[in-house]
Amino acid sequence: MNIKALEPAGTNTGKLKYKSGMISSTKDGVTISTRSEFDVIQIKRGRYIQNGVSHPLMSDNENYYRRIYALEFENKTIYYFDSFGKKDNHGGIHIGMNWWENQCFLWLQGKHWLQKEENIRYVVNVLFLLLGAYIGINNMK
Repeated sequence: MNIKALEPAGTNTGKLKYKSGMISSTKDGVTISTRSEFDVIQIKRGRYIQNGVSHPLMSDNENYYRRIYALEFENKTIYYFDSFGKKDNHGGIHIGMNWWENQCFLWLQGKHWLQKEENIRYVVNVLFLLLGAYIGINNMK
């Protein structure tokens, strides 16, 4: 999943803007870097890749990402990814995801509400309840 990176639009404004990035290509042993309009990161299960460098998103019991409610950008859900799994506030990256991208991200990280056993049981129970109500109503006719 590819997402465009964000950066603060000013000091203490609570607004974000797209971050410009670099694209590197190697040909015949020579690496050429050019500036690009957007810094695009690739999100995979448990990690994200930025400029060819892989950063962890979680360890066994600790997440290296967090949702930020105080920032806004085009009605998107904002997350802050820590670089190299460090918990300091320096060198991380903000990203913004729409509803569908957020659901896919949570599913990739194993944190989606449908991946919990008790929620699956709840959905199955509701389906059986609706099915029972439907059969009961049809038998009354």
